[in-house]
Amino acid sequence: MKKLIVVLAVLMAVALFAGCTMNSPAASDQSSSSEQAVSSASAGSTTEASDADASTGSGKQIKAAYTTMTLGSPYFVAVADGIKAEGEKLGWEVTIDDPQMDVAKQVASLETFIQQEYDVIFLSAVDTASCESLVKEAVSKGIVVVTEATIVDGASADDGRHPERRGYG
Repeated sequence: MKKLIVVLAVLMAVALFAGCTMNSPAASDQSSSSEQAVSSASAGSTTEASDADASTGSGKQIKAAYTTMTLGSPYFVAVADGIKAEGEKLGWEVTIDDPQMDVAKQVASLETFIQQEYDVIFLSAVDTASCESLVKEAVSKGIVVVTEATIVDGASADDGRHPERRGYG
């Protein structure tokens, strides 16, 4: 089951992050959605979307979280919207966290996600060094951690945009 979650999380991340760099006719719809997400985000807020009937087949619903740098950036709003939409399609309970570029808020959110035993954490780290020990802790507890826009040592996977980390740069 854990391998399935890892594969789904990585595939979802790759598809989302590739999509964030493409221009499409739906861009105007996405910016409207992004504006709504930014206007509805309050200081340090989290929002949830879930499908009560969805599960992994084992009776356990997947809980996923995305802690971004800030929802004040259209890029991160698009990523958050994509994670939320794709997670909902998979029947996951998805939490979006906006620490507003505050390292302490992001660290507190990561601690909460670990304590509440989330299955997947998507992370755009405000400060990679501050998140490293928590990422390693999460992974050691079986939580899949996928980093986006930044790389944090110890993560299960990253968005693949950093070829220098793989010896290609």
